[in-house]
Amino acid sequence: MYSKRSFDQDCYQLIPSRFPIIEVYERLGDAELQAAAKALEARTNPRLAAINQLPILPKQGDKAASQYQNWNHAPFAYKDPRGSFFLGPTHGCLELASDMDTALALALLRREEFLGSTDEPAMGLDMRVFSRRITGSFHDLTKLDPNIPSADRRKIGHQLHESGSPGVLFCRPGFGEHRFLAVFDGALLPRAIQGAHYRFVWDGQKIKSIYDFSDGNEILRGALLAPDIGRDAAE
Repeated sequence: MYSKRSFDQDCYQLIPSRFPIIEVYERLGDAELQAAAKALEARTNPRLAAINQLPILPKQGDKAASQYQNWNHAPFAYKDPRGSFFLGPTHGCLELASDMDTALALALLRREEFLGSTDEPAMGLDMRVFSRRITGSFHDLTKLDPNIPSADRRKIGHQLHESGSPGVLFCRPGFGEHRFLAVFDGALLPRAIQGAHYRFVWDGQKIKSIYDFSDGNEILRGALLAPDIGRDAAE
């Protein structure tokens, strides 16, 4: 079927954030109100519920603790209703890019898709980088045509997932030979490391540039994306 390839390198993703970082409920102001909001979340949040069901909570530094780190656990606790590149919405997985520029380009396209679908006015959207050193043996789908129909692609993904595959290496339409990794087994994830903050500058139609808070440089859209890459590449 599909062979496995040894993999050992840093991988990247970006998620919406705030800079400087604030507590989620800080904007509520009143300390008692913040405490009440946290208590309510503890009862209704599926990620926290899953952790609370563990017979023994993993200790900081334990390998198992990395699996339940917020940013590692969330993709499996909150399944994307749209599914992922190789799996439908009933399965959680974490998709990562194998280099920073590719992670930025994919994040730009995905944020554009979201902001455009909700007709958001011009704004600056802050994003934060997370990196992970991923080591393991993953099914190599990099030679698979990335433009095959989604149903066929997901059929392959589900077959591999059901066979116990830890995840797949693959390529996306419009990204050439740049590789992505879909991790099916959250237990394989090491601790996520927080990195640089960026501000995506949305002009109401597209993200025209990205501001790097770490060095004050501006990354223009054209420096990340080939002219023919459209929003469908964000799927």
